[in-house]
Amino acid sequence: MTEQAPVEATIATPVVEAPVAEAAESQKSAPTVEQVEAEWKHRVSQKDLAHNAEQKSLRDRIATLEGTTTTAQAAADGSVGEVGGLKKLLADSQKTNTQQQQQHQVDLRVVKFPAAAEALDPGALAVMDEAKLAGLEARLTAPASGKAVPVDPSSPARDSSVPRPLSEKTTKELKADLERLSPQFAAELNNR
Repeated sequence: MTEQAPVEATIATPVVEAPVAEAAESQKSAPTVEQVEAEWKHRVSQKDLAHNAEQKSLRDRIATLEGTTTTAQAAADGSVGEVGGLKKLLADSQKTNTQQQQQHQVDLRVVKFPAAAEALDPGALAVMDEAKLAGLEARLTAPASGKAVPVDPSSPARDSSVPRPLSEKTTKELKADLERLSPQFAAELNNR
């Protein structure tokens, strides 16, 4: 019997320890809410760090590519060095020369077509064709009516006073006004 007792004891000992070990493992495998949240925050922060690092490397790559293309473009344009400075100086002088020529053309047209210059702004005067400006000048300087009435400079000025009221006019003046306004009616009135 002694031989059987230790066998039973060895069998009983592991059976008793197994539930205790499983309980300890189950406590380790079932984390608390705080532990789960901390683990997820850590994972997300690691992903964010990796993402930010990737973005930074891509931005650096873009900046280097843009820098090389700008330098290559500047070299192709000739804006680097002495040649670039001379090209810019030439372009500026051509621009000022063109502006001076346009202003000169406007000044000539103002002298040649003074009435059109008063009617139009300088920008329109610069771009209009001279034939159109001549036509406009002719229309603006032509007399308003079809018949030009010459004015004698020695003639007296017109009387711009207010006409007298009818009650102050004499019968002779009234008849003269009537004959001037309606000659047929005045003739019939005189025949009666």
